[in-house]
Amino acid sequence: MPPVVPGALPLIGHTHRLTEFEKIWNILEQTSIFTLNNGGISVIKICEYNIYILTDPDLSLMAYNICLNKMYFYHFTDDLVANGLITSEAQTWKIHRKLINPVFNQQNLNNFIDEMNVQTKRLVSELSTMLGKPVNIRKPLVKYTMNITSRTTLGLTAEDQTLIEKDYAHAFEVLSVLYYERATKPWLHLPFFFKKSALKRKQDKLTETVKNILTPIIQKRRLEMKMNSYINNENDDKFQPVLNRLLYLADEQNAFTDTEIREHLNTFVIAAYDTTTVSLTLILMMIGWHKDVQERIYNEIQEVLNNEDRDFTKNDLPKLVYVEAVIKETLRLYPTIPYIGRQVNRDIVLGKYTLPAGSTCGISLYGIHRHPMWGKDADQFIPDRWLDPARLPNHPNAFVAFGVGKRYCIGKQYSMMAMKTAIGHIVREYHVHSDLSRLKFQYEVVLQPTKGHRITFTKRK
Repeated sequence: MPPVVPGALPLIGHTHRLTEFEKIWNILEQTSIFTLNNGGISVIKICEYNIYILTDPDLSLMAYNICLNKMYFYHFTDDLVANGLITSEAQTWKIHRKLINPVFNQQNLNNFIDEMNVQTKRLVSELSTMLGKPVNIRKPLVKYTMNITSRTTLGLTAEDQTLIEKDYAHAFEVLSVLYYERATKPWLHLPFFFKKSALKRKQDKLTETVKNILTPIIQKRRLEMKMNSYINNENDDKFQPVLNRLLYLADEQNAFTDTEIREHLNTFVIAAYDTTTVSLTLILMMIGWHKDVQERIYNEIQEVLNNEDRDFTKNDLPKLVYVEAVIKETLRLYPTIPYIGRQVNRDIVLGKYTLPAGSTCGISLYGIHRHPMWGKDADQFIPDRWLDPARLPNHPNAFVAFGVGKRYCIGKQYSMMAMKTAIGHIVREYHVHSDLSRLKFQYEVVLQPTKGHRITFTKRK
């Protein structure tokens, strides 16, 4: 057996540490470091159940291309996203991923840029009411990411958008907390106890709220598309929301049920809104602390836009090379999803160890990003490493902020476009100030900043 992470007790293993809500991230961070120092594989014990932790990039890629089913924690969200691309079983995922892939090709994503500009300028306007004082920007960033995701995913009218901004967004915020609360209470992992819990009743009520919001939106859009004879030209350069593509596949090719459409839409929102919110917070924290980096970003933006006061276009975003380097370096140090897990369905030999069928393997993205292949400065913020291929590890699995292996994040390019657009507009308009020395995190599946993450904005002259 691989080395056991320190702190295990007889019979219960590390189970007692799951309940240390505010310390879980410290425990997982220490687990990553322990694993890195012990050959890239270790074990966490939940009673007699083994979870194998991986920080070796080769072992991780091997395990994750074989084990395509997500670990049981992910199924806590089944009422909301059972057949979505994050949680679906391998066979369903393969079919649905192939059908949905065209939605996220670059040609189609380019049609979302106008909407990204609109929503980002609304964010910039909202920040203008918060100038000159340290503020927690989670609320305006959640609003921005929820709006941009729901607009590009659903293509809503103003009336429907109001519903999304209020009830739908609130339901997702609370559901995220409930899912995490269940994960930290081992007895609620058992369906018998969970079904009788107050947490289950709260979750059911919020899940029903989400269903009641999306169902009429889907029905209304289906009627509109029928009236227009299901026009679905993938080469069209006009904005087409994701929902239109899913409805076309459902009604013309019988590819999805309405429940599956709803689950995919919820999955896109879950995958985008919280991760993008946290990513933007951390990127702004980094550039607020590193003033030289911030000024290089500003100069690059001005050069790309020719000092003109205009929106970003599909041709501008690829030219923001340094902005992309800053985004990647931030996500390398602070991957918003620092751990991901898979079920082991058959015995797998990884190096000198065998992961038995029925166990779970968890990959530490945080650990891979601090692997010795990144060099002695792996724990330092150096965006320039991304501009010099000689400074990057010669390994396809070195940077895993968007996942590992075959089930990597389908929205990688979408997310990068949204973040570039947001950073571009914000830094053009404001100086950003932060204090990284006080930054603290809490693990809630997403790596949430909890202390020291207030940011001050001042107007550029």
